[in-house]
Amino acid sequence: MKKNSQSLQKPKIVGVGLNRTGTNTLKKCLRHWGFKHQSWKNQNLKDYCQFGYRGIADVVSKFESFDDWPWPLAFREIDAAYKNALFILTKRKDSDVWFKSICKHYSTNVAYPGDLKMIFGIDKPEKNEKRLRAYYDQHLKSVRRHFRFRKHQLLEVCWENGDGWKELSEFLKLPQPTIPFPHANKTGAGLGEDDFSEDGKPDSTDD
Repeated sequence: MKKNSQSLQKPKIVGVGLNRTGTNTLKKCLRHWGFKHQSWKNQNLKDYCQFGYRGIADVVSKFESFDDWPWPLAFREIDAAYKNALFILTKRKDSDVWFKSICKHYSTNVAYPGDLKMIFGIDKPEKNEKRLRAYYDQHLKSVRRHFRFRKHQLLEVCWENGDGWKELSEFLKLPQPTIPFPHANKTGAGLGEDDFSEDGKPDSTDD
């Protein structure tokens, strides 16, 4: 009997936490295990906002793991297209911590043109605290609700609460690394060390 071709493939690993929830740390972890990884890329976000999933379907087919925009927006479509996909929901201690990190991030960065407008429909985060915190809380609820009958496909992690290699290794069924856990962007402000590739240039393409 011929096996379904999808069952022979590695499952897609999709980070579905919003930005500033530890997505750079997740990226470091997935790259350590050797996954072909795609992170934030402005063109992907534009394509998803303009064309929906068909705008990024080809990118999804070419990579094995994902984090940051636009991937948290597309978890339903990726789940429908790849039945054995696994999803990792990174989160902060609470929406207040996340909101403060968002404000610092966008006040010190010019590397993310149009993200706020495309995703949240705003120009300045500090003037939209109630709206952003509601968005954060609603996103967590939406992801949890979507996977409520398939909890084996969803892992929730909060690096601030001590989650790390153990939780990721058990969920992905991979050997637990012996190296220290790679906390990235600990200051939460601007471009941190994990936003740079080995040649010292901003790491925004992830190709």
